[in-house]
Amino acid sequence: MIRNNQNRLSYYLLGIIVCLFLFLFLTAIVAWHGPYLFLNTYVHRTIETIQTSYLTLAATFLSILGNKYIVVPALILTSLFLFFQAQRRLAVHFFLVIVLAATIAFLFKNFFPIPRPEEHGVIESFAFPSRHVALCSAYLIFILAIVSPKIKSSRWLTMTIFCLILAESIARLILKVHWLTDVMGGFFLGSACGLIGAYSYHLKPDPALDLPVFFKTLGIIFGITSMVYYLIPGFF
Repeated sequence: MIRNNQNRLSYYLLGIIVCLFLFLFLTAIVAWHGPYLFLNTYVHRTIETIQTSYLTLAATFLSILGNKYIVVPALILTSLFLFFQAQRRLAVHFFLVIVLAATIAFLFKNFFPIPRPEEHGVIESFAFPSRHVALCSAYLIFILAIVSPKIKSSRWLTMTIFCLILAESIARLILKVHWLTDVMGGFFLGSACGLIGAYSYHLKPDPALDLPVFFKTLGIIFGITSMVYYLIPGFF
């Protein structure tokens, strides 16, 4: 058990290093050359050729997974609930993962003012990295890392997690609010934050982790927060 945990920590550490390197490398490219790279413009034009009202509607719905006005309150409330349900280590790490991802994304967005695609018009924030994808990747990768050791096979969970992250990334491209490099940067940043949280959590894992309570709590609070956000505009 100890050896398995040490191996797990080694993989997390390697993942953190790789993701941070790729994120910083991509940041340097975007900061130096700007967003109008060949691959960015090619993907952007390709999206324009396949875009429909149904795709736009689906992309808007999928953006819930990374919407800061939904994700941040939902995860903070979930963390508070878990904290008072004797799941304190999980609660603290879950809270810190989302705060870390949101803070770093905010800092990089403002330090490297990369413009969004022109079609987006007037904007409130800059493009790189995609905060939606960063937040989505951070909490989903963290969930994957803490749940996998507790189940016999994590194949389907892993596939589901990465499909959700991919769907969120594609949604941001379909809505034409981000370049490809933005969503890639968001994925690398979010994954690094999620793995940092997992690494810290597994230094002293909680043997009494109650997965049914965790998923039930997260699902209910996330659902309620999403409904409040859309049914009561301006509440957040």
